[in-house]
Amino acid sequence: DSNDPASYKSRAQAAQSQGQCLVAGKNTQGVTVLTSADCLFSESEFDDLLWQVGKGGKLVLNHKTQGVAVSTYYVEGGVNLEGGRFLEINGVLIADGTVNVGENSQWKGDSGFNQLTINDPGVGFPSGILTKAKINFGLFAAFQDIEITGLIYSQDEIRLVSIPMAFEVVGGIIARKFSLTSAWSHLNIYLDNDIIREGVWGGPTPPGGEKPPYSPVVTVEHWEE
Repeated sequence: DSNDPASYKSRAQAAQSQGQCLVAGKNTQGVTVLTSADCLFSESEFDDLLWQVGKGGKLVLNHKTQGVAVSTYYVEGGVNLEGGRFLEINGVLIADGTVNVGENSQWKGDSGFNQLTINDPGVGFPSGILTKAKINFGLFAAFQDIEITGLIYSQDEIRLVSIPMAFEVVGGIIARKFSLTSAWSHLNIYLDNDIIREGVWGGPTPPGGEKPPYSPVVTVEHWEE
């Protein structure tokens, strides 16, 4: 979130100023009820978008191909998906705060399961959901299989609790701690190093352009039993 042009927050600001952002909200009948040309949101602004789609509605963060800062959406705060909402990310969503998906079924009178889908826009574009805090997938996180093509990244803990449907990740998961409790269905993780690198770097190459040497070796610094 630095002022460096390569940071995700700077990319989101650039995309917004260049008119590259496209957010659409549809209600349960598939009727478009809102559009937004923003890529950078406060926590309350993003909450408002989710609320406007209504129970069973879907908020879609679309991919646009003009310019260099594409498919990047940033929330200055946390993200809470509850009250029976869909969220579809075509690209990457970054949050300063904790991301909760289906931790609660109730939200201001609405209730239901909540669905997150992440799609990869293509080679060279990052995809996933990233946060400086925690990511929690709760009991009300899905009413159909969860499909994520991208990087799930947390500087703290990623927590999956009582996932009712199959949870599939194509890409990778990076976290300080990963917790899986009482899964009701399959958890499938398919490693894709290109998707991981695009998520970490914000594109096919790191800022500055020089790729560091890659090694698949895992180093254990300390082990206790």
